[in-house]
Amino acid sequence: MTKVEQQSKECQAFNLGLIAFGNGKKAIPALDKDLLGLLQGNKVGEGLPIIKSWIAGYNSANILAN
Repeated sequence: MTKVEQQSKECQAFNLGLIAFGNGKKAIPALDKDLLGLLQGNKVGEGLPIIKSWIAGYNSANILAN
């Protein structure tokens, strides 16, 4: 995966985290089916930054809501 593709997936994951919080979902990335779609086809080590981006998005939305 190129760096641009990786960054794009991380951005999408961040947005999915925001959406998950807004929809009242739990802060468990593995339960987000849309996030799991972003993780398919990745090589070992490429998925962790994507998951971290989802968590960052979720946490950002949580902070802004309080």
